[in-house]
Amino acid sequence: MKITVHGTPANTKSILDLLEDQGISLPCNCHGANTCGGKQYDFPCDLIPHEDITVTVHPRVSFSGLALSSDQNNDHLPDTLLIDLGTTTIAMVYYSSLHKTAFYSEVFPNPQLPFGSDVISRIKYDTEAIHKHELTHMICETLSKHYNSFLASHKNVSIETCLIGGNTTMIHLLLGLSLENMTAAPFTPADIPPDKLSFHQGSTKIQILPWLSAFIGGDIVSGMLYLNFDTRKDTCLLVDLGTNGELALVYDQKIYTAGTAAGPAFEGGGLSCGTPAVPGTISDVSHKPKPSATNFQLESAEVALSASYPSFSHADTWIPLEY
Repeated sequence: MKITVHGTPANTKSILDLLEDQGISLPCNCHGANTCGGKQYDFPCDLIPHEDITVTVHPRVSFSGLALSSDQNNDHLPDTLLIDLGTTTIAMVYYSSLHKTAFYSEVFPNPQLPFGSDVISRIKYDTEAIHKHELTHMICETLSKHYNSFLASHKNVSIETCLIGGNTTMIHLLLGLSLENMTAAPFTPADIPPDKLSFHQGSTKIQILPWLSAFIGGDIVSGMLYLNFDTRKDTCLLVDLGTNGELALVYDQKIYTAGTAAGPAFEGGGLSCGTPAVPGTISDVSHKPKPSATNFQLESAEVALSASYPSFSHADTWIPLEY
């Protein structure tokens, strides 16, 4: 859609900030530093308009259809809330610790997405003085909204314990911790004593799962604890394949860890044609010289559709795609 951004001769705001003032938040991997090469939109992301300018803004990506396992048991009321705070999505599971069953679960997009599709861009946004604690307030309000909505419809439920896991950056943003030392190597997270990660909110005890390093967060730590990485003697590899990918390997009773930007790598983060796996994404391309046609497979929330288009001008040319 076309949007007119209102600039003035005295304007000092970037086009991204002006759009945000008009209620339109656009994700940008470099957030106005123009290191992305301006490939994401039809304008340079560091542009400072001094007059009105009309730009093209694509509708925000929809994350409909996200779900956890449908294996839920409503016979036993939950006493525990489990939260997986991801860079792209957030999962909340209301769980009965006595009966080991899930009562209710929900998954929804992280509201911070418009301010960076990966942890590095999210860190850059948060460390700008003008945006201090903005992302913290955003995530806290969203979690409170979903939690209070659940309690309003389940008045007989009392949550005694809340366990929160997530990558290191997301937990820093949740707690309002400084990310200044996470902007460049050696990427040092805040030094927080373990007892400070456990506190009460009303009658509910909240436990934040600790991180091991800047890119090895409490989410994969919980998996390592569940799989007894500290005591097992065999070889075991645990992979958390999210926007921020994490790996943990136990070998010869030693634990090795690594982290990588898995989401941006798979989705073409920073590329003009990059996209997450959402409805409308082209997931497969095949070309048959005779009869000449190129098939594109489009993904929808319910079923994969295949559409056939006329062949390219060089119908006899076959270019294999390697992954």
